[in-house]
Amino acid sequence: MSHVDVSFAAGSCFIEASSHENRLWLCVLEPGSRWIIYGRVSVTYVLGDGALIFGAGLYSNELRTFDLFSPFTHTPLDLSVSLGSTILNQFPTDELQSRLSKVFGPESESLLLTVIEKLKGVTDKISPLSSVFLFKPLKSRVCDSIEEVRRFRDIFSIEPILKFSKSLAVAGAGFALESASSLDDRSFLGFRESEEMKLSTSKVVFRATVDDTKPLRILLCGPKNVGKSTYMRYLVNRLVTSTTKEAVAVLDCDIGQTELTPAGMMSLTLISKPLLGPPFTHPLGNSSRRVRQCFFGDLTPATNPTFYVQCLQYVFDAYKQLELLNYPLLINTMGWTQGLGLTLLAEQISITKPNIILQLYQRGRQAHVKQNLPSMTVETVRSIRGWPSRDLSTESFDYELFLIPSAAQSPMGANGLPRGRFDFGAPDHRDLTFLGHLLSELADAPTSLPGSGPNGRPHLGHPASHLLDCIPYHVHLAHPLGRAESVKPSANKRSKNDEPSAEDLPLPADTDAATDSRTEKSTEDGVKIGLEEDDDDEEPWALAVHILHPPVGVFESKNRKSGEFAVNVSNSSLYDLSTIMACLNATVVALCEVPTELLIPPPSPDSLTLLSGLPVCECYGLAIVRAVNPDTGVIYLTTGVSTDVLPKVNALLRGRIDLPQALFVEQPVPRAAFSRPQSAPQLRQLMYPPYLGPQHSQGAGRTAVNQRRYYPRVQHHNYHRTSDVEHTPTRHLT
Repeated sequence: MSHVDVSFAAGSCFIEASSHENRLWLCVLEPGSRWIIYGRVSVTYVLGDGALIFGAGLYSNELRTFDLFSPFTHTPLDLSVSLGSTILNQFPTDELQSRLSKVFGPESESLLLTVIEKLKGVTDKISPLSSVFLFKPLKSRVCDSIEEVRRFRDIFSIEPILKFSKSLAVAGAGFALESASSLDDRSFLGFRESEEMKLSTSKVVFRATVDDTKPLRILLCGPKNVGKSTYMRYLVNRLVTSTTKEAVAVLDCDIGQTELTPAGMMSLTLISKPLLGPPFTHPLGNSSRRVRQCFFGDLTPATNPTFYVQCLQYVFDAYKQLELLNYPLLINTMGWTQGLGLTLLAEQISITKPNIILQLYQRGRQAHVKQNLPSMTVETVRSIRGWPSRDLSTESFDYELFLIPSAAQSPMGANGLPRGRFDFGAPDHRDLTFLGHLLSELADAPTSLPGSGPNGRPHLGHPASHLLDCIPYHVHLAHPLGRAESVKPSANKRSKNDEPSAEDLPLPADTDAATDSRTEKSTEDGVKIGLEEDDDDEEPWALAVHILHPPVGVFESKNRKSGEFAVNVSNSSLYDLSTIMACLNATVVALCEVPTELLIPPPSPDSLTLLSGLPVCECYGLAIVRAVNPDTGVIYLTTGVSTDVLPKVNALLRGRIDLPQALFVEQPVPRAAFSRPQSAPQLRQLMYPPYLGPQHSQGAGRTAVNQRRYYPRVQHHNYHRTSDVEHTPTRHLT
């Protein structure tokens, strides 16, 4: 049975229709109106002369559906409706019905007829030039899982809008639509363009459309908190939807606040669809394709500027190979504008040779106004020394500079009241981005739960719970037991000492064993995925391991002649198996393909494969070291990297990128554990998550994480698989 309601707000009509299977809103929006979207919603542009959603051009003849993510952590998405250019005497109901039938499908024909009948009864109150949008609730297992984290519980909440908004039009299932047509620029919370920004955006789009003689390269720069990332997404949307280019290339040089990868990465990405959400939602769609990424391993280039410049050159070289395809290039830079930051910006300009520089600055009484860059004219860049102390005075530059005042504003409503939680800092945004990428890759990973795999689980639960449920790969770093005893174990008959033990695990292990028929078989070139079989004659292939940016004198020392870092002979004993295992346990590592000339073969079976220098190389993704077993030289990796590229991985790199604290302090607690009597030591064990607690319990190579009192242990499942860890299934990467 269908239920349909009709309402009017801000000169527009809204029809809410629901049945036992569907719930949707048909929004007939007034020409020239402007709206703000909050929450999560799927939008289809059905009828009209054009519209813009956060710079992305929408055309009704395409009948494209867009997934919109507008959390309170970022600038909300705005929708602008065209004034209309055609002349109509009455609203085109028949044309609308024809287009909606393609969207609804034959199974919802009765609901469509009911909606059209309701609309025909109110056409006298609707402008013939109105645009029609179909709004549907947007389900996302990844976003639901992220919202299980205490810190991010309300990021998509529409409660503040319901409480404070005076121009609310629609409050749907998980989204809200607010009229902004009557708001002045000071009260408008969506993306705001200054006159200078409109001019520069028009210039960029025009040159990208008309000038095909050479690829357009646009560099964005400015201090932090001026809206560079927001403007970059807006500019990407304009270029993707307003030009004939198949894609836009984005070179992300901001390793501390990355846009398209987890933090610590430098990447080149091709984007073919609009970015209609913040960075942590980008992995949820199929709008981008990674061309190359390099793992720097820290949040700031100050740890090793030479390595940073080498990584930048390596990633930019991949774009040179794409120049024949004539993709526009957007270069996203850091917000570090003083000292070394200015030097590296000049180096970025020298390497990438942009055609246009868009320099954002803060003015008046805005915060950080003292961190504004000098006007980055050709003369200014030539007067700055590159890295290391490179003379740029004779460099050839040919670009147009646009100085754009920042339109970033305090997130306050028109009534002066905040509309949500805006106290998120850089660490929170990094955690969100990491969780977005991690959960997107592991959403369909095999787990110890029934019904796992592609489209098998409707809910992922808390990120820590899902991480614990995912079946890890086991990877050899060394062979301390020798060739005869270190052969690949079978899935049906595993060596007991080759499984995670309670002492090994940084997180509680799973117990519901689900047999996985896939394993990774060693080859000369890397790791091969295939059916698991017993092979007593084949020795496991070990990955190289390297620690990036360690404390001075601990793992590495500087080679003064080459300016690079190499393993110090006097400290090479610290690169033994037990120390490295302790250093890697419960951390994030990069899965990389290191040039073979950098590999140092192990001198003995119980030794590690090391690197002779810093690896400027391809990174295929990140993995979490779920557990380690020093007795067998095996670590357990949880990763969503495709099995198609895993055979290329020959090294693990550990940098200064850490796991979100929520994965430690919000681990699931089995309810049954508290329902039965416990001794004092057992209760202490339950109350202290692994690697979180007294300093003396940390073990070699680890530092205690301070326990946060406002992060109590929480219960995510009625029970969890924490016993009988010897039967925990693993996937082999041997």
